[in-house]
Amino acid sequence: MGWRMVQQPNGLLARFDEGIDDFTHSDMTPLEAEVLCRQYVGELEAKGKVQRGIDAGIARFTEAIDVIRMVHGDNVADERKQEMSTPVQKEGI
Repeated sequence: MGWRMVQQPNGLLARFDEGIDDFTHSDMTPLEAEVLCRQYVGELEAKGKVQRGIDAGIARFTEAIDVIRMVHGDNVADERKQEMSTPVQKEGI
């Protein structure tokens, strides 16, 4: 199963895992997301995954929420959407 980087409504990034159909990491800056990606893929592919997540904008997030809704139900989908739409103050931002 695959995974992808998703830009959250609050502007930060999340990792969506297609094996569990849910987010495994959230509220990451692009640098934090790239560091996480490097644990799974090489440096160039990590940069590409992060950039594709940013370039896709909110569309990937919406698709991920739709999958969560189908697999885990409305309550979980609504919780994820709320959690990841709330602004988060990150150090250095």
